[in-house]
Amino acid sequence: MDALTSLPRDTHHVRQLLFDLPLPFSLSRANYDLFWPLIDNVYSIRNTRHATKLSRDYKYHYVICRFKRTSNITPSSSLGPRASSTKRGVISCHTAFRLVEYNDHVEFSITGDMLHRHDHSLDESDANKRNSLLRGLVQQDIAKGYAPAAVIGAIRGNGQSQLRNRLAAAGGAYLTRQDAINSGASWRLANPNALFASHESKGVVEVQAKEAFEMLDQLNWVSSPINAISLEGIIGQGIVFAQPARLSCLTRYGHLTLIDSTHKTNQLEWKLFTLMVRDLYACWLPVAHALMSNEFGELIAEFLLVIKKWTTWNLRYVLSDDSSAEIKAFRLAFLGLAAGETEVCCSEPSLSTIVTNRLLDKPSPVPSPLPTFN
Repeated sequence: MDALTSLPRDTHHVRQLLFDLPLPFSLSRANYDLFWPLIDNVYSIRNTRHATKLSRDYKYHYVICRFKRTSNITPSSSLGPRASSTKRGVISCHTAFRLVEYNDHVEFSITGDMLHRHDHSLDESDANKRNSLLRGLVQQDIAKGYAPAAVIGAIRGNGQSQLRNRLAAAGGAYLTRQDAINSGASWRLANPNALFASHESKGVVEVQAKEAFEMLDQLNWVSSPINAISLEGIIGQGIVFAQPARLSCLTRYGHLTLIDSTHKTNQLEWKLFTLMVRDLYACWLPVAHALMSNEFGELIAEFLLVIKKWTTWNLRYVLSDDSSAEIKAFRLAFLGLAAGETEVCCSEPSLSTIVTNRLLDKPSPVPSPLPTFN
């Protein structure tokens, strides 16, 4: 997350300063544009007016705390830091101030009903609402087609403590997968994008797909379009293609299949998925491919189902990079024991175990202690 790593190291202290409001004070336009998106989850702009003074145009806002309430609400028994709706009902903060925007700087000043201290902490405001900088980071990755869970994992640093500390300093300690789902849904409604265009539209996807199908036909490759919708409502589409001669290798050696993907393989930054099998000479052969706009289980499953229609595929073992989306796809595409099939997913280090047990040369290997899909 470049936006998080590029933030100043004193971000937490600046946010706390804007929360404590040692009025009056002013910020340069550059600092205001940098730090206000980090604190706008605390305040709400209620009134804005434009004015001119000494030939200088400016506008001023009447700003209040988002916890301000005008009616009495009965407190709930749930007062945890994550219970945002309860916090907003119980707390009534009357902090308010005036914000005046000039071209080169912004002034913060006192109003008549100003209270100098909040009736709550900054952490409670972060638990109640996410600031606009965090929502923007989520929407940027959603626009690229990543799943909400993957977006949250990347923003949290995937276990890197340094990035996680930066996220907490920016007010993202309570950022959840549901926040990513909500931000992604609002972004897709406001910004129709070619990556999510329908098959009837005349966007970039349709033009490039038509050219791809024409080229594959000239090469005598088989091809098919696919599309799917994830549980989070993400729309994905893709193109499945394969050389007929290679599909026969999948029929012969497909009891052990490797699946892998490469990101950003074309102008649309789609993912290229490849199925590979190992022949009698211990060589890995690519047998089928798919270009996909997204990487979620339902769309990958459509790719696998198309391949199953094209050829006989007696799958027994799958090698993957422990991708949850790929594992889910094989669960959806293969019915498992109920249809007389047994699918096993394992990571590449398990290949040595399979070779040791001499399972590669056997189309119907004996059962092993590896986990099965139900």
